[in-house]
Amino acid sequence: MCRERALRNGEIVRLPRGRGHEVTVLTGRLWITEEACNDDVWLEAGQHANLCGDGLAVIEAVGASCVEID
Repeated sequence: MCRERALRNGEIVRLPRGRGHEVTVLTGRLWITEEACNDDVWLEAGQHANLCGDGLAVIEAVGASCVEID
């Protein structure tokens, strides 16, 4: 299931179980952190990340952004 979503600066999306989701930044910039993962991820337009944590994943827009979560 693909979800495209426009985010305002500082808006947060929480995914209770991140593993298996792919996050693609269409416009803007995102910060992603996953429970029990040591490294946070910064993505800009055109970049993507595959989430691998079993716990909560938090995605925050840094400026107005558009994200696709699959």
